[in-house]
Amino acid sequence: MEVIARQVLYLEIAVLERDMELQARVGLNADVVKEYAEQMQAGATFPPVLVFARPGAHALVDGFHRVAAREALGFTTVLAEIRQGTREDALWHGLTTNQTHGLRRTNDDKHRSVVKALTHPRGRNLSDRQIANHCGVHHYTVSRIRQQLEQSQQIEVQGTRMVTRGGVRYEQRLHKKSSELVQDNSPQEELAAAQVPNARVRRLIRQAQGKLKEALEELSREQGQGDRTLKKLFLHLTHLRSELSSAEERLLETGPQQNGC
Repeated sequence: MEVIARQVLYLEIAVLERDMELQARVGLNADVVKEYAEQMQAGATFPPVLVFARPGAHALVDGFHRVAAREALGFTTVLAEIRQGTREDALWHGLTTNQTHGLRRTNDDKHRSVVKALTHPRGRNLSDRQIANHCGVHHYTVSRIRQQLEQSQQIEVQGTRMVTRGGVRYEQRLHKKSSELVQDNSPQEELAAAQVPNARVRRLIRQAQGKLKEALEELSREQGQGDRTLKKLFLHLTHLRSELSSAEERLLETGPQQNGC
């Protein structure tokens, strides 16, 4: 996609094409619209919404909640950054929105983004890691959803993928055996694979806790000398150890579904 020079101006809300297929989220959140409207009334400044323009249409890509909030307040225009691009361009770019700003994405939002990426013409031959980077999720998540879509025949089993090595981008053929393994994975094998990241994290946490325990015991012996710096360090490490314990508890509670999107 070729992007024109950045153009920011007030655009009539009435001309916006609000295609929910271009919306990165599953839907609008009424509470967020209300909160944004209250902030706008209080004088808060919001960044421009993103619009992709093509002949006869101005497709809203990022800023659905902001536009809804301005409408609720009776405004007829919205500050917008306008780029030239097709609907396909708009849909592909929309998958990158809301990763680091705005309302935190839900698992359903992330799932929606990955499905759209895997079924998009630009994403069909990309690797799991490339899709993950584009959608802002973990590549385990992409792998799991890809398997689901392949097994339900919503997408074809990937025979090739685009890879970049040493700055050179080329198409790499996948071994047939790899595809067969993807299709033949049992639920038990999928569950075991999903648990691997959490198991590794828990092991690292326990190792860190062990080292912290040793450091705290050593500091506890040294504190008798009245060194204020040592006391502050002791308190800091105690807090850190507590945080690690809490993190491990959260992992145990959430289990492998945290790798979902």
